[in-house]
Amino acid sequence: MKSLGFVNYARLLAGISLVIFSFNSCKKDDDNNNNDPAYVGTWSRTDTIPVDTFALQVKDLLTFTKTTVTNMGQIYNPDTDEWLDLMGMKGTFTASGKTLDITVDQVGISDFDTLGIPSGNIQYFTKDDAEFNLVLNELDQKENFQAEYNVSGNKLTMKVDDNDDGDFTDDGETQVYTKESGSGM
Repeated sequence: MKSLGFVNYARLLAGISLVIFSFNSCKKDDDNNNNDPAYVGTWSRTDTIPVDTFALQVKDLLTFTKTTVTNMGQIYNPDTDEWLDLMGMKGTFTASGKTLDITVDQVGISDFDTLGIPSGNIQYFTKDDAEFNLVLNELDQKENFQAEYNVSGNKLTMKVDDNDDGDFTDDGETQVYTKESGSGM
C-alpha cells in the first residue's frame, strides 16, 4: 500500500531527524574584528546513513547569532542534485563560559509530496501550537536544555547529554561541525 509506504518513509525520516537534531553552540572569539563570539556564523556537518538498499545523505546546519540558533536538517535528493530542508528548529540561548542554556521557540517539519519526498517548505510551530509539543515528543527533544561547546579553528564541537546520564559518550551526543560562513571567516 502506498500510504503505508509513505508512513514508513516518514517514520524513517523522523528517525533520521533524531540523528540530525542536536543543537549546540560555541565559545567567544577574541581575535575576530567585530568582537562577535566565535560561534556566530553557519556551521554544517554531513553524514551518510545506510537504509535498506541505498545510502541516505543528511546535512545538519547550525546558524548562530549572539543569542539565537537555527538548526536545519536536510536530506540530499540525488535526482535533483539538491539538499531539501526536512526539519527545522529556532531558539534562543544564553552563554556562560562554555555552556549554552538553549530554549526551543519553534520547531517545524517539511510538507511531503505524493511520493513521500519533502517539499523543503518547513511549517513551523510555536509553543502556542499543539503541534509544537507533538514534534518535540516525536523527536525526543526537550524544550530547554544545556549544551557545551568548543571552537577550534573552523571546527565547532557541540555536546548535549541527550539521555541525562551525566556524560557525552552516547551516540549522537557529541557532534563536530565545520564553519561555512560568519565571523572570523
